[in-house]
Amino acid sequence: MELPLDQPSWTFHLLGESGESDPYLLKRSGLAIHAENHHYRRFQRESQPGETIDDQRPIVFCLDRDHVYNHFEPRVEESEFSQIRAQITRMDSKVGIRLINVYFDYVYPYFPVLSYSKMIEDGLPDERVLQALPLSLKAALYASALPYMVYDDVLSTMLDIDLPTAKELYRMSWVAITQEIHSPRLSTLQSWFSLPVELYGVDRESGSNSGIINRLLDSMGMPLWEKKLRKRLWWGTFVLDKWNYACSGLASHIHKDDYDVLPLDDSDVAYSEMPGTTQNSHVQGHFCHLVELTIILSDMIDSFFTIRASKRTSRDFSLTSALANELRSRLDVWKTAFDKLSFFQPANLSSRVQMDGSASLGLAYWAVHLLIMRAILRSLETRPGSVEERRIREEFSVSVRLKAESYCIEFVEFTDRLQAGAWNAFWHKCKTSGA
Repeated sequence: MELPLDQPSWTFHLLGESGESDPYLLKRSGLAIHAENHHYRRFQRESQPGETIDDQRPIVFCLDRDHVYNHFEPRVEESEFSQIRAQITRMDSKVGIRLINVYFDYVYPYFPVLSYSKMIEDGLPDERVLQALPLSLKAALYASALPYMVYDDVLSTMLDIDLPTAKELYRMSWVAITQEIHSPRLSTLQSWFSLPVELYGVDRESGSNSGIINRLLDSMGMPLWEKKLRKRLWWGTFVLDKWNYACSGLASHIHKDDYDVLPLDDSDVAYSEMPGTTQNSHVQGHFCHLVELTIILSDMIDSFFTIRASKRTSRDFSLTSALANELRSRLDVWKTAFDKLSFFQPANLSSRVQMDGSASLGLAYWAVHLLIMRAILRSLETRPGSVEERRIREEFSVSVRLKAESYCIEFVEFTDRLQAGAWNAFWHKCKTSGA
């Protein structure tokens, strides 16, 4: 049986086809043994019935010992890193276990980038799991759980204990990630998913960080024992990349030609990977709906807001309207499917303890609609390319502006209807150009 790539003391890098080392040659063991000072490992992709994965393309990784990267920067002084480790170690393990359990109850169901079945036993994380967690991931999980500790029967009675703040814990995780990034582990990627986007600083730095996440997925093999987790991690990266860049006005790092990951299905977010308190259809379907909406967002950006797309559509109202109608139809289909699963009902969520994170998807749905409308309005503001184009604009300009106004009204009404149970739940976050 093959061991997973995520091994202590080893760093793995995927070999691209145009690089110095040719994976088509290295797939032949007789040639690979002549590569001095390097170790290689090949994986065979297993194609299931009905899948279109290319199982002929060689997937070859280069293996290096971690110490090769010990001098790489950025890196903090060991004294600072030791101080952070000591702060985390001083926290009571029982508090840590309950914080991780809170994370799985209130955050994980909406962004499942960990493995519930691997970390939770009999309803609580095993203390051995807690001790084995890398510093970056442990600090990030603690920080993400802190806002919800008031909903835990035990932690809610300990609000006066001296715990690091969420900001301090996120900072600890960030420092630990900078130490790990040169020889990353699966936990490095999971830690990064838990960091708040405001920690990244300016927008272009945020873009750089998201690009590093994508490179982690390219360069690091995910454990073979969890294919479904591997797929969720990829789509989690896709979601993070697309929303951060869309809201910042920057170009995405992920393009259709660069991946062939299969779409998510219900089995990828199974009940066995959900806490018992959230094993219901609306929570199970949340992440799949988030990914589907993000795919529509990505196609919308490609249609209107890349440099080439902007040149093509900014002066062509007819083309812009045609593309917008197609995207709106897809949004309507998405909304119908989402409404069938969504538990989010204002009347049901007036209690501050009865929470549901579906409201963030409802807000994201309207955000995509408004971005589409911005593209249409843009085509009315530029100089028309022809007499016919000018006539079409004059005919539809009033109705378009009224439609835009109605979207804004519906957006505001949606937020006005949100009750405490929605505001107190987990919300997906993304970076904006003004934040």
